Amino acid sequence: MISLPANYKTRIAKQFSRAAHTYNTAADVQLDIAFDGLNLLPNINGLGLDIGCGTGRISQQLAKKCNKLFAMDLAFGMLEYAQKNNATDDDLARRQFIHWLQGDAEHLPLSNESIDLVFSSMALQWCKDETKVLSEISRVMKPKATAILAIMCAGSFYELNDSWLEID
Repeated sequence: MISLPANYKTRIAKQFSRAAHTYNTAADVQLDIAFDGLNLLPNINGLGLDIGCGTGRISQQLAKKCNKLFAMDLAFGMLEYAQKNNATDDDLARRQFIHWLQGDAEHLPLSNESIDLVFSSMALQWCKDETKVLSEISRVMKPKATAILAIMCAGSFYELNDSWLEID
């Protein structure tokens, strides 16, 4: 595991909050990956969790796969943007509910065995402890729940690592 500064999560949240209004213009690859993951999901009669929902672009589509969706992000600015820019139409509002939730994937603010569907696309690489994240996801998932996690692997996006080295 990489040693990261103590204020790492605060910095990540602030940077993504600042980028919320322009994020979608620079995140086409992220959107493509999210849609690929979304297409793998069955419809679930229960609760869903979108970890790292960002601007909420995929949350509306994900909400159609379950009865209620918790769309969670570490960055408050992203959640604020998502709420303002992803208003549901009347039909979807009657059938589905999206609850926007600020939270950390390493400390999910949900009850044990409460979630039927977990989705996360291109967000978990920002976590410090992958084992803790997977443990938290496992903790909140009901038996026989479904999870789709699109995670960056070491070396798969070396430009990102290079940019962080320059910043630090």
